[in-house]
Amino acid sequence: MARPDETWLDVGAGGGRYALGLAGSVARMIAVEPSEGMREVFEAVRSEYDIENVELVAERWPFEGAPEVDVVIFTHVGYDIAEIGPFLDAVEGSARRRCVCALLERSPGSAFAELWEGVHSEPPALLPGLPEFVALLMAWGVMPDVAIVGDRPFRFDSAEEAEQAARRRLWVNDGTRKAEQIAELLPEQLRSLDGGGIAVGESLAVGLVSWEPPGTES
Repeated sequence: MARPDETWLDVGAGGGRYALGLAGSVARMIAVEPSEGMREVFEAVRSEYDIENVELVAERWPFEGAPEVDVVIFTHVGYDIAEIGPFLDAVEGSARRRCVCALLERSPGSAFAELWEGVHSEPPALLPGLPEFVALLMAWGVMPDVAIVGDRPFRFDSAEEAEQAARRRLWVNDGTRKAEQIAELLPEQLRSLDGGGIAVGESLAVGLVSWEPPGTES
């Protein structure tokens, strides 16, 4: 989708996984990231690879005075945005040609859903994922292009690392009875990956969704 003469804007750029990778395929990249820690990672990677056509903006989306660009992209940041309407209004308001997002078929927390129920004795309230986002766009009168572009396992280097992540996902403190339950139940949900490491649950499909902002001529 990237064109060498365009300016792109990445909403919630994090450490630059997508913005810095795309920078070599566009004329200019604007990366919006509110977290100071993530901006430090971003700057370190940008410096390491000497990427110069990127502007890093320390703002939380949406913000007043957001620039108009050719394409706005956001990746894996749409699951837990309560005020999704103003968020998308701002995305469409800044994009001249295309709006693009990448989402998992189910929210990241779904990998730990079975474990949550086993520990807390009730099913979790899962956040929306790819199908719900597409349904939202269609309810707005938008018919997006949707492509499944791969899958993503919830990978960890070790069982200990997976257990730590599980405690965070389940809001469980170390040294408690529920932490012991996680240690007991989690091994049944771990699987080895061919490339090394282990994963919790099954891999989730990654969907790429794109659409024209209002007023765009086809």
